[in-house]
Amino acid sequence: MKQKIAFSIFISLIVSLLACEKPPVECIDIAEKLITSTENKTIKWSKFPAFSLPFKIVYSGPKAYQNQQEPLLHGFSHLEKASMLDANALPLKNRALLWYGVAFPGANQPWEVLKSPYGNNKTLYQNHWLNVLNGYANIYPDSRNQKTPNVDLFAFDIERQLKSNDSILRVKTFASTPANIKSLSDADFILNYKKELQTLYNEPVNFFKNTRKNAGLQFGSYSDAPILNTFANITGNSWKDWTTNPKLLNYINTDFQTNQLGGGFFENQDVVMPSAYFYHDYPSPLAADYLAYMLFQIEVNKAWTKKDIIPFVWLRYSGGIESSNTEFRFIQPFMAEASAIFPFMAGAKGLWLWENPTILTRNENLGTYEYFINGLYRLSKYKEMFEGSPIFVAETNPRDLVDKRIPVWRGVVNGSSILIAASNPYAQPNEETKLKVKYNKWSKTLLLKGREVYLCKFEI
Repeated sequence: MKQKIAFSIFISLIVSLLACEKPPVECIDIAEKLITSTENKTIKWSKFPAFSLPFKIVYSGPKAYQNQQEPLLHGFSHLEKASMLDANALPLKNRALLWYGVAFPGANQPWEVLKSPYGNNKTLYQNHWLNVLNGYANIYPDSRNQKTPNVDLFAFDIERQLKSNDSILRVKTFASTPANIKSLSDADFILNYKKELQTLYNEPVNFFKNTRKNAGLQFGSYSDAPILNTFANITGNSWKDWTTNPKLLNYINTDFQTNQLGGGFFENQDVVMPSAYFYHDYPSPLAADYLAYMLFQIEVNKAWTKKDIIPFVWLRYSGGIESSNTEFRFIQPFMAEASAIFPFMAGAKGLWLWENPTILTRNENLGTYEYFINGLYRLSKYKEMFEGSPIFVAETNPRDLVDKRIPVWRGVVNGSSILIAASNPYAQPNEETKLKVKYNKWSKTLLLKGREVYLCKFEI
């Protein structure tokens, strides 16, 4: 009898072992295998096989390649003007442009200098826009001598609005502000400023749209999302307020008749382009909020609009003691990989990988770019998960992630599979974290290593 019981236990153990879920090969952490280039001004594209993703991903980094096909064969779908080697050979579907200095004609205009919509010379601005757009058009052989460039994706860089009511009221004291506007009550003056500035924001977009050649061109505007870019105040409002309270909307994208999302400038945007640059490095206590902060920019705006979200990301710290005009330090490797993976796990339809055009020729190591490419490569192994109508799973909203300082995970469900990306930015470098993820009745406990990005697909 004892032998039968022992044999039965043995058979049960074997069956249990055979039935254990085997992690797919893709779940092996290839991030640990990446050895970045030691040469400066070099990106080793050849260390990655050719791969693609079903998203619009713009490369505007340094010309660290011999052939512009290298980024286009490694996850990127578009090249920005600053990165082109041969515009003649770049198909229309792969062209992206960022229009710098929209509000800067270099003529001391109130909008340019004071962020004021009053007293600006509209004719001067229109001539400035025409000259700039003609210059952009001359980059491409099929739009030379035309009024506007022939591209697939176009972003405006405006950034000339006063955001707080107190700042807006100071415009009352400017000499360029008309006397009849100054005589308004404070409340009426603030409202008038916001309406006039929204109209002014919309003028270069209408100017471009009225002269463009390519009817299929998509417009966006850097950081001009329904919810303004915010870092310090994420926990200042509840998630319900962030996603439903129209008082928190960016007034540039507000319909002043209904006080809801809308207005001419918002209607002119085909895609929404929030900014998701990182500000702090470890050991700053604010550094660990980077991932929830990035998800916030995507998910809070996704809650307001059905338009595609294409955030801007940067591989350097933006502002604060971590960045300066002479340094521009690169972000951490795990941050670079997270920047390539998590936006799509949150429902973004693309990414604009920006680089400061004034430092494109610096003699520096570009290994951080390889970590970003590695993130795209890892995600490409599961690109089928983003086809059709995937379901995006977020157990904890980004506002509460910052508040609770807990590990971050996002899921994408497609058919009977779920793709999980997870990271604990609040962990110590060598700390291990057990994290339970779940969807409906399915659950799994993951083991996270330090702050690395975990990525794996499971059958539900």
